[in-house]
Amino acid sequence: MGSGSLGDFIHQLSVVQETFLNTGKKGRVYLSNQGYPFGFGLERAFTDLKDVVESQSYVESFHLHAGEPVDIDLSSWRQSPLLYASNWRTIFENTFRVSWALHKWLTLPESEYGDVIVIGMSLRRVPPIDWGFLDRLPGPALFVTDRQDEIDHWRSVSGSDLPAAVLPNLYELHRVIHGSRIFVGNLSSPLAVAMAAHRPSVGLRSHSVDDVHLTGLEGACPFFRLADREPIREIESLLQNT
Repeated sequence: MGSGSLGDFIHQLSVVQETFLNTGKKGRVYLSNQGYPFGFGLERAFTDLKDVVESQSYVESFHLHAGEPVDIDLSSWRQSPLLYASNWRTIFENTFRVSWALHKWLTLPESEYGDVIVIGMSLRRVPPIDWGFLDRLPGPALFVTDRQDEIDHWRSVSGSDLPAAVLPNLYELHRVIHGSRIFVGNLSSPLAVAMAAHRPSVGLRSHSVDDVHLTGLEGACPFFRLADREPIREIESLLQNT
């Protein structure tokens, strides 16, 4: 059983996959507000995630939780003494006693964005960076979201007229991120998707207590970098090594 937010839930799915690889048993995944509610409501989260979750080979079925007994509470990491003291890998492995992020845990159909640098950010954490890096990206780039207000916000923050696409649903958004050349984003569900898909990705520091969850993950997620004010260096480094 897993709960919000969307990015946290995506991270939790790695536990389902690694448990399946260890036991051969597919997961019956339940969605719940227990532990931490979804920002736009439980029912909307379930509807948005349904096609994504049910398409994963390690998932037997996906349901709203209605009091059924569960073997693994995927939200139990929130009670870890390591919360806000260590990164996702350490917290999850300490809580669930399985590897975290060892294998790619999000697989979706290929997209037409294989040569595109995809950028996606939530409104919650504005990274204090030099947005001029958007004008120096080595190759075609696209801002993606499923919300027009995010595009409007980031255009006003960055001053950039970078091409943008509003995708019709989370499935299509996740598919574009999954198939991108490289992903750039702040601590958010789009970055969680890129990490789950083992895409080369750059996480932008928000300089909040949440950054600790991304610190030191370079060894856990292939081709992941955490960037400060000059993300162009990390982007170029990743492109040279992929």
